[in-house]
Amino acid sequence: MAMENRPLTFSLLTLALVSMSLAAIPRTAAAVQGPPGGLTYVDVDLPSEGAGGGTLALRIFPPATSRYPEGAPVVVFAAGADSAGDVGPELRRADQAIRIVYIHPGGRDAVNGRASDGFYDNRGPNCIAALRDVVLFAAGRLRDDRNRSIDDVLDVPVLHDNIGLFGSSNGGNIVVAVAARYGAALAGSLRYLVQWESPVSSQVATLDMGPGRLDCSGGPGGPPPTAGSVNPWYDPSGFTDYTLYIDYSKIAYDPSDTAHPIFLDGSGDGRYTTAEDPRNPGCRTPDLDLDGMLETDEDFPLSSYSSGTRRVYSRPATVALEASGLAGQLPSATFLSPSEAAAYWDDREAVRLYDEASVELPEMEGMVLCSLVDHVQTATIDKPHSRQAFNGWRRNGRHVRINPSRAAILEVDPSLAGRTDLPDMPDDTAPSDWGDPDTYAYPDTLEPVVQAAAVYEMADRARARSGDTAAPAVTVLSPDGGEKFRRGEAISITWEASDETGIESQTLEAVSSTGESFAIASGLDGTVRTYSWTVPADTPKGRYRIRVTATDATGHTGEDSSDRRFKIRRAAA
Repeated sequence: MAMENRPLTFSLLTLALVSMSLAAIPRTAAAVQGPPGGLTYVDVDLPSEGAGGGTLALRIFPPATSRYPEGAPVVVFAAGADSAGDVGPELRRADQAIRIVYIHPGGRDAVNGRASDGFYDNRGPNCIAALRDVVLFAAGRLRDDRNRSIDDVLDVPVLHDNIGLFGSSNGGNIVVAVAARYGAALAGSLRYLVQWESPVSSQVATLDMGPGRLDCSGGPGGPPPTAGSVNPWYDPSGFTDYTLYIDYSKIAYDPSDTAHPIFLDGSGDGRYTTAEDPRNPGCRTPDLDLDGMLETDEDFPLSSYSSGTRRVYSRPATVALEASGLAGQLPSATFLSPSEAAAYWDDREAVRLYDEASVELPEMEGMVLCSLVDHVQTATIDKPHSRQAFNGWRRNGRHVRINPSRAAILEVDPSLAGRTDLPDMPDDTAPSDWGDPDTYAYPDTLEPVVQAAAVYEMADRARARSGDTAAPAVTVLSPDGGEKFRRGEAISITWEASDETGIESQTLEAVSSTGESFAIASGLDGTVRTYSWTVPADTPKGRYRIRVTATDATGHTGEDSSDRRFKIRRAAA
């Protein structure tokens, strides 16, 4: 779905003047001194349009040691869940980077009293604009309320062209949203996004596939009743990049049930039906026959997100409510209407924002992190949300990787060298079977290490791309002209190729004297320098040159052809 681009509507000069006028207002301590050699963190109050003209609370953690001789990359952490966030330390192992945490508009960190002005709109336009301003501050293009740039408050060089966003869980949606809505304003600075187990579609965010949860003495939302608590109407084979197949034909509304007003009524009695759970005293389960599996003659609760004071269900569930005629029965004071729900998810479903983000930031790259036991979808092993995230990047031709490389993980923690459970997926490659997470997911106990490795690997790629302005150098060695070959004969093609950031892939072609080209091989690994080509029997007789094209990590291409033509004749009698 195409989204309306929202241009940068505020004036940097205006914000600078606002910053100067607010400079005298007392704030919390700007910096806390840490061990010798650096600051533990710096607190900043940043004027922001997203904060309604007020300020956002930021906390900046300088690196223990800058990753590069020329300075430190920046990573901004976007908190998960649906809270306004806090300024607690995150990505601790990524301590060679400048780490920024922030509080969304209208939020407050109860632990230390830090707060952001404005209104919290549950990761909507206010929050998206706020994140944009945090990135602009990291890029050196906005100043805080004391008229200081990020360079003024840190004693390490800041690499303004190497900024990444780390979206933790639900934070993985807003990082794509800011790229889609304000990518043009962030070009040249925002280089990559990392998404950790992010519910990139509304069905995953609201747990429409499961797990179903127990109702315990503390209320609804207890632990899953069984390992088999996946929605029985969910069919993994109906996967698409935007929605997952769930049969909502049993959708029902019970106005008397404030905990589960919307549910799938498998039992057919018009109410969300549960039974005492002998395995969990004080809890009730929808698994009526207690066989450890939810089935289509039992009920499944549908959960909602908050729009502030009203409930909003997943986009497909809302469509089903409208199709069933139930939407008209929902009180507007409690539920969003179908049109309101659609607008709500337009800003919060990454699956519908990858396309626009890729247009706005064509050089942006991504990484999708997923562990063996996903914290969102504990009832399914096929990780449909990770698959949707990966496909969102790939269908737009963007570089994406599932989890950091083994080498990047071992750089962060060399003691893991003996581990055999660190899958090393190739770049831009999907698992052959998403239902077999052992082949691509990392052990959950390694999360801090993997998250730091992801930041470093993506920052390294951004640095390489920033410094690479030259195309690969290619020289064809043989055949180089004058040779004679027959159809069916094997020709040894050799060449040299080099690039300052490394060759990613290579293509071989035969080019005739009339300019027609015939593919010999494509997608060759960047390390290959020789190839045996058996001349096809239907190759037209004539004179040819071999052309080798090499592509580097930044997309630059270099090519070379045989100096002179060689001849291809008919096969020997």
